[in-house]
Amino acid sequence: MGKYLYRIYGAILESDIEIPYLVKAEDAADIFFERKVFSGEEKKALTREYVVLGKDHSSFYNDELICAVEGGERVLYEPAPGADPDRIRSFLLGYGLAMLFLQRGKLAIHCSGVRMGDKAVLISGRSGAGKSTLTRQFLEHGYKLMADDMIVAGLENGMALVYPAFPAAKLCTDVIEQKGIDTQGLMHITENKDKYIVPYEDEFSCEPAELGLLCIIAVLSPEAEVEMMELRGAEKLKMLIDSLFIERSIMFSGNNPVTVALAAELASKIRVILIGRPDKKNTASQLFEIVEKAL
Repeated sequence: MGKYLYRIYGAILESDIEIPYLVKAEDAADIFFERKVFSGEEKKALTREYVVLGKDHSSFYNDELICAVEGGERVLYEPAPGADPDRIRSFLLGYGLAMLFLQRGKLAIHCSGVRMGDKAVLISGRSGAGKSTLTRQFLEHGYKLMADDMIVAGLENGMALVYPAFPAAKLCTDVIEQKGIDTQGLMHITENKDKYIVPYEDEFSCEPAELGLLCIIAVLSPEAEVEMMELRGAEKLKMLIDSLFIERSIMFSGNNPVTVALAAELASKIRVILIGRPDKKNTASQLFEIVEKAL
């Protein structure tokens, strides 16, 4: 089995499974995806709970694979018989890397990310909130894509930095049809909705950027007006926690003190705004203007 080197989230990944949409690298790897056959005792231990988070050891399992994350360095996985390779890739890049970077003292945020120069804007919200639509507004105004689904954030020398994912976007089938994109050869994934991973054809940078703003979109009633407020203190921390890639119920099971400390430290260094938009109305251009003004 070959080895593949990729650049992702400020690290060099060596993977024994090919992931065509990642940025190729040639430097020495510092994180690894490794297929493994777990022993019976190991499987028994790893499947006592669906998800376990720890400072040096984390794990999860589902119908597609059993996965162990060790020392902020290795994601070990055993696929289930007949598992879909695309689903394997999705879980390794999602929960696998979210757990790995947590062990490194960084947080994975469920959001899209764009940048202008050395400043980044993150766009978060529940499924259907309009993250992808607002992200497209930024890209149409000259911003560059950093991530479509998950980004990694951490502090370096007291500054909040975000680290890019890969040059591709997850687009729902209705958007694919609207844009007339040929799905042949595209990776298909099933999350809350049917989606395809579509290559991003514009300029993409693997370099980190300072986090200028975290924008969280909330959907209001159709009669409501667009509203914006900047969050502070405990409310800002709460919204940051709710935006993490790994759900709150998992991140804080067993009163996980590491996550609380990391989230509180990051929240103290960033600005967070909450934007409410009316349901079933196209307000993307208005939201873009509000976020740019907030910047």
